[in-house]
Amino acid sequence: MRTFPRTVVAAGARLMCAALLGGGAVPCARAAVPLRLAVLELRDSSDARPAAAAYLTDLVRGRASHDFAPDELHVLTRESLELALPAGRTLLECASGSCEVEIGRRVGADYVLSGELLRFGGELRLLLKLHHCASATFLGSEPAAGRDLKALEQALPSAVSRVLQRLRTHAGLAPAEPPSLAADTLRVPAPRTEPSRAEAASPAREARAVALAADTNVYLLDELLWTTHDSGRDLDWYEAWRWCERCRAGGWPDWRLPEIEELATLGVPAREFRLGTRLVWSVSMPRAGQAYLWDTLRGARATAAFGTRRGARVICVRRAGE
Repeated sequence: MRTFPRTVVAAGARLMCAALLGGGAVPCARAAVPLRLAVLELRDSSDARPAAAAYLTDLVRGRASHDFAPDELHVLTRESLELALPAGRTLLECASGSCEVEIGRRVGADYVLSGELLRFGGELRLLLKLHHCASATFLGSEPAAGRDLKALEQALPSAVSRVLQRLRTHAGLAPAEPPSLAADTLRVPAPRTEPSRAEAASPAREARAVALAADTNVYLLDELLWTTHDSGRDLDWYEAWRWCERCRAGGWPDWRLPEIEELATLGVPAREFRLGTRLVWSVSMPRAGQAYLWDTLRGARATAAFGTRRGARVICVRRAGE
């Protein structure tokens, strides 16, 4: 008996639904075929206890299952991921975006979530990254931080929920129910002068982005907004990451360090960019303790240790419309 991939079945169900409606005004419900999420083992580049990364990975999987209904999302188990690996490879070897997407495709996942645990400025930091497997699109990242493992454990659930909201938006799923008042959400918001994420995503602010491009502050290219001026001084990878976290160009609070694949779309950057160096950092890591840089003169990637500063700067990115 011939079988068809799950994605083909789901697409067929949607087409049949549209045909039965005949263009009517009543929309069909989403086919009851849950999306599949692969959560890769978190890579540990910190000095945390050996079992910490495995424990935090399980917390990420648990939170993902918590945030979605069973008919919306199926979180793949560690065992199913390991069975799909080529001989001689482990989940911990997957640090670059291309490897993450490759593993996701091998197990038939729609999305893949990965991350790396780092020691940064006296804190433990975890950067979660989400990719769409079919298109190899990087959908975004979210950090979690704490003074120690216990504090990081408390901060992790909200970071997972934030990054998976990007999955929900990308997949066209209904908004999640308001979160319960768990320990990680009981915070008194401090006064702020910057716009909220909802305000930052308004059409008016996106229109402002295009206008700002004339002032060489931001540049819109293929649905990505870039800061056109680099950091103005050489930075190591940790400093570059924080630089983008603190960036408020155009009034948006969600600038981030770009993936190497995103920097590659720039090629040799256009005249809209004002760069004082040829090398700019990416968030992508080929191996523990190292990250990719983009060589803006050659239009090629390079590799350097996290602590490298000389000749390396940063430009930041955000997705337009978010």
